[in-house]
Amino acid sequence: MGGAPRNSATGKVEDKPLAPRGDLRVITPTGVVAAHGHRLRLGRDPSNDVVLDHPSVSRFHAIIEPRDDGWVLVDTSTTGTYCEGSPVHERILSQHRTSFEMPRNGVPVEVIWDTEGFSKPVSEAAGTGFPSSAPIPAVDELGRLTHVTQIGASQSFTIGRAPENDVVLANDLAVSRLHAVLQVKSGVAVITDRNSFNGTFVNGVRVRQVSLSPGDIVSVGSATLRYIDGQLEQYEDSGAAWLTAESISARRGKAIVLRDVSLAIAPSSLVAVVGPSGAGKTTLMESLTGIVPPQYGTVRYGGRRMARDADEWRLRLGYVPQEDLIHGHLTIKQALDYAARLRFPPDVSEAARASRINEVLSELGIVHRANLSISQLSGGQRKRTSIAVELLTKPGLLFLDEPTSGLDPGNEEHVTHLLKDLAREGRIVIVTTHSLSSLDLCDYVLFLAVGGHVAYYGPTKEAGRYFASHGWGETWPEVFQALDEQRRQDWADQYGRDSAYARYVATPLQRRQRADQPAPGPAAAHGRPSVARQTSILMRRYLAILAADRRALLLLLAQAPVFAFLIVLLFPSNVMLATGKAFDATMLIWLLVVAVTWLGTSNAVREIVKERPIVRREANVGVSMTAYYLSKAIVLTVITAIQTIVFITLAMLPQALPATDPSNVVSIATRGIVAGDQRLEIVFALLLVGWCAVAVGLLLSTLVKTSDQAMLLLPVILMAHVVVSAPAFAAPTGAVAVGALASSASWGMDAAAATVDLNMVRENFLSAVNSGTSGAQPPTTPQTGAQSSTDASGNSRAAWNHTIGAWASAVLALIALFVGASAAGLLLLHRQMSGRLISERQA
Repeated sequence: MGGAPRNSATGKVEDKPLAPRGDLRVITPTGVVAAHGHRLRLGRDPSNDVVLDHPSVSRFHAIIEPRDDGWVLVDTSTTGTYCEGSPVHERILSQHRTSFEMPRNGVPVEVIWDTEGFSKPVSEAAGTGFPSSAPIPAVDELGRLTHVTQIGASQSFTIGRAPENDVVLANDLAVSRLHAVLQVKSGVAVITDRNSFNGTFVNGVRVRQVSLSPGDIVSVGSATLRYIDGQLEQYEDSGAAWLTAESISARRGKAIVLRDVSLAIAPSSLVAVVGPSGAGKTTLMESLTGIVPPQYGTVRYGGRRMARDADEWRLRLGYVPQEDLIHGHLTIKQALDYAARLRFPPDVSEAARASRINEVLSELGIVHRANLSISQLSGGQRKRTSIAVELLTKPGLLFLDEPTSGLDPGNEEHVTHLLKDLAREGRIVIVTTHSLSSLDLCDYVLFLAVGGHVAYYGPTKEAGRYFASHGWGETWPEVFQALDEQRRQDWADQYGRDSAYARYVATPLQRRQRADQPAPGPAAAHGRPSVARQTSILMRRYLAILAADRRALLLLLAQAPVFAFLIVLLFPSNVMLATGKAFDATMLIWLLVVAVTWLGTSNAVREIVKERPIVRREANVGVSMTAYYLSKAIVLTVITAIQTIVFITLAMLPQALPATDPSNVVSIATRGIVAGDQRLEIVFALLLVGWCAVAVGLLLSTLVKTSDQAMLLLPVILMAHVVVSAPAFAAPTGAVAVGALASSASWGMDAAAATVDLNMVRENFLSAVNSGTSGAQPPTTPQTGAQSSTDASGNSRAAWNHTIGAWASAVLALIALFVGASAAGLLLLHRQMSGRLISERQA
C-alpha cells in the first residue's frame, strides 16, 4: 500500500506538491519565528518552538503544521485559541496574514504566510535556541537541525556531556562526559569512541574507530550528527522526525497475521491501534519497535531503518507492555534509580540522576508518591511509574501495549490525557487498546481488521465519518463489530481507494523516501557496558527487593531453623556416636542432604521466570544477561550457604562426631579426609550440594513459562533426588544408577558418607547383629519391609570409603554439576532473550 499518492476516483498516480509553497512567520510580542516547511509548536513550556510566557497560555497550546492544502493551525489547549472572537479548533491559514489570541484576550499572535518565501533570514528569532544572527535551521528527515560545527582540514573535536568538549551534549545523561573524538587529518575525518558507556554509532553500527564519508550518520546518545560538506550537523529528532512503515507483513506459521501495512506517523502525535482479537495489533507493535523485525517491509524513524540499526535505538525508544515492568516491593524512587544506574554512564553523578528522576516524576504527576512502595499504588499510578522508567532517557518514540487495560474509566481517561501531553512535548506515542471510551482523545487511529488488514488510518475525528460513509456504523462499537464480523470484506482495498489513504499514507511516505546509509565496513565492534558494574547494581536491587518483601524474607529465614527442628525431633539423641545406631546415622546424613537440596532448589526455581517480562525489556536496553544471571546466582548461593550452615549447626547439636565403635571390632575414622574436622568437611560437601541445587533451580526457572509451572515441577525434581540418592539402595543399578550421576544429592551423600567412614559404621553394626553380641535390631528397609541383609557387595559402596579418592570424586562431580547447570542456564537465558531482542538483522 506504499508508493505515490493516487486519485481516489481513477486510481492513477498524481503529482502533488510536497509542502505548502512559501515560508511562514509567527509574530509574537517577544519576537518572530519562521518555519520552512516544518511544524511549529506554540505554548508556555520552554520546549516549544514558539514560547508564549503567559499564565493563561497552556503548556502546549497550539500547533501550526504544513498539509497538502496549506498551513493549518490546530488548537491543543485547555484555554482555547480565538480568531476574530470565535474559538478555533483547526483552521487553514489564509494568505497572507491571520491574527489569533491565545486564549481570548490573551497573547496576540500573528501568522504571515508568504507564498513566494522569505528571502532574508529572520534576525529576531525567538524561542528556537539559535543566535539572532543565524539563519533559521532547515528541517531534514533526521529531525530538526539545531547546531552546525565547522570542521577544518586538520583539527580535533571532542564530543561529550562535559562542558569542556567542543560538541557539548549536556542535557543527555546517556552520553558519557568524554564520549568520542573526531579528528581530521589531510581531509580525512576519523571518529573514535572514548570507551563510552552507551557507545558511538556510525550508520547504525557500534564502532570503536572508523573513517567517515560525506553523509555518514553518527549517533551519540539521543543526538544525531551528520558529517557532510566539511561540517558536523547536529539534529534533534524529538518533535521533528517521522515514523514510517512500508508494506509491513508478518506470518505466524502458515497464517498471515499482518498484511501490507503502511503508515506515516507525524511527530508529536498520539496514535491508537485498535481492532478485534486476531487483527495483528501486538504483531504490528513488535514490528514497529523492532522487538520482532517484520518479515516483509521496512520500518523507519527519521528516515533510518529501525531493525537494522537496532542497537543504536535501544535507549531512544520506550516500550511499556501491558504488564507492569517494575518490582512491586521497591519504592518508585528506588525503581527509577536502579533503572537510571543501568542506563546511564557511571560518570553521571548521584545528584544528576536524582534530578532527572524528579524531573520525570514531576512530568507524570507522581512526585508526591516517590517514596511509596509500588505495590501500594493504584493501577493508574503503577502505569505512570512504568512510563517513568522509559522516559528517563528521553525517547522520541514511546510504545504502550494496552496501557489502560484494567483501569477504571477515571484512571483510563487520566492516563490517556497524560499520553496526549507526552506526545505534545515532541514524542510519537503509539498505543494498542481494546477500549473505545478514550479514543477521541487520540490524534490518529489505526483500525485493523481480522487478518492484519488496514481498515483505516488517519485523524480520529475523520474515522467516524469514513466508516459511516461506507455503511459500517456511526458509533465506535458498531465499527468494531463490523471489523470483527465482516471478515470477507476487503477493508484494505476500500481504504486504498479513499482520499484518506493518499493524504495520510501515500503522500507522506513519498515525501520521506530516503536511501539507506551504508554501514561502515572495517569498523570493529565496541565492547558492552561493564558486566561487573551491572552485576553489582542488579545484586543491590535484588537485595533491596528481598529486604522490602518482609513476609517472604521471614519465610526464607525461617526455613533452616524449622528444618533443623524437625531433624532434632527425629534424632533427639546421638546416633553418630556408636555403630549400634548405624542405620539411624545413615538416614540422618541422607535427610541432611535432601533438606539442603530442597533449600537451594526452592530458593531459585521461580527467580527468573517471575521476572521474565522485566528481563526481556532490560535486555532490550543493553543489560547484560550474564550480569543478570550472576546477580541472581551470587545472591542465592550466599543465602543458601547461610541457610545450610545454620541448618547443619542446629541439626547436628545432639550428635557427636567422630563416630565410635564401643565393641572395638574395627577402628573407625576419627578425622575428616581433608579438613581434619569431620563437621567442617560435611558442611563443605553440603554447601556444594546447596549451590548445585541453586544452579539447577535457575536452570529450571529459564525452562518453564510461568511461576506456577516452576512450583509444580519443584516436587518432581525433589522426588527424583530422593529416589536416586536413597541409601537403602546399596549399589544403584539401571535407571537409578544413571540418574544418580546427574543428582547433586547422590554425590553429596557420597561425600558426607566418605567423611564419616559410613561403610565401617554400617559394617560394625551388621557384624554385631550377625554375631548376636549387640542388642541392636536389623533395620527395616522402606522399600520392601524386609530385614536388610549384608554381603560384601550389598553393604558397602566404594564411593563411601574413607579415602581421598572417594571423597574427591564426589566433590569434583558436585563442582562439575554446578558449573554445567550454571552454564546451561546462562546459555538458555541468552538464547531466550536474544529471540525477543530488537534484532540487528536488516528488516
